[in-house]
Amino acid sequence: MTTADEFFAVDTYEQRIFDLLLVSLRRRYPSTETEVQKTDVALQEGGRPFAYVWVPGVRRIPGRPLHYVIVSFGLNRCIDDPRMTEVTQSYPGRWMHHVVVAEPADIDDTLIGWLTAARNWKIR
Repeated sequence: MTTADEFFAVDTYEQRIFDLLLVSLRRRYPSTETEVQKTDVALQEGGRPFAYVWVPGVRRIPGRPLHYVIVSFGLNRCIDDPRMTEVTQSYPGRWMHHVVVAEPADIDDTLIGWLTAARNWKIR
């Protein structure tokens, strides 16, 4: 797999959500790049990943939408927000956040703000 289009080819709705997210990020940061990996698409700046977008797989989680992507990003602090589906502290000073993105409206200033913070923390 070499492109994000190929990564999301199974579900065009999830691909559309990813495309909208990427367009929103590139409005602020035109040099945002993508790197398709085995289980996710890394969002990066200058070759340094700051977030990951992935799909949940065939087994769906009860209570979640039928179609969605997960946006994961690390920060040096914990964000306590109801939109976070999971937050883990991998070691002191490093928190991994996971957000369900199911609708175009989920790609809002709050999400882009979190990704901006992750970007700035990772590429500093």
